[in-house]
Amino acid sequence: MLVSWVTSVLSLRLQVLLGQMPVTEAEVQRHVRRIRDPPAVPEAASQEQPMETSPADAQPCASSPAPATTVEEVLFLPPQSSAPALCPDSEVAPSEEAGSEPWAAAVPPEWVPVIRQDIQSQRKMKQQPPLSDAYLSGMPAKRRKTMQGEGPHLSLSEAVNRAMRYTGAKPETSAESLRRELDSSELCQDIQKILQDNESYSPQRFPNTPRAFQGDP
Repeated sequence: MLVSWVTSVLSLRLQVLLGQMPVTEAEVQRHVRRIRDPPAVPEAASQEQPMETSPADAQPCASSPAPATTVEEVLFLPPQSSAPALCPDSEVAPSEEAGSEPWAAAVPPEWVPVIRQDIQSQRKMKQQPPLSDAYLSGMPAKRRKTMQGEGPHLSLSEAVNRAMRYTGAKPETSAESLRRELDSSELCQDIQKILQDNESYSPQRFPNTPRAFQGDP
């Protein structure tokens, strides 16, 4: 209701203003251009004249587009149809000398070395080690039975109990103490091996780790 009232009021005021500003037909004709009537071109202007060019314009060189700085630009920018032409005398950019990937132009320059390092680390990923006994022991019975074909058939504590039962051996201490001793020794050996193979581990950052897992706690 309010919109229609405002529209009608404005229409009346515009009609009043247009009535106070009469425009003759001659004034309108000056701005009319007919398609069939080509504009008159002076003879002097019709003659071809050499165009003055600056030294910078003499050798046009297409520059590469600026890298995108936001996620929206990366996702919604249309892909380039063709690579830009290079000038014969221009120097090659440092990123192109190193063999830039197609995605390098779509991310900020400071991200390029980080992404390349991540790609290299993913290519060097090692095979996943078998699941630990603690992980297998925490699984449901059906799930553990399914996984036994791929990994160890028994956990360390179960293997010790079965060996003691089959051989009839009796430990000097309790069975729980024996399992704890074996678990501790096996754990230290596994952690030492993992630390040796882990490239991201730094003894300077974790100085207490070697002392905690020396193998003889």
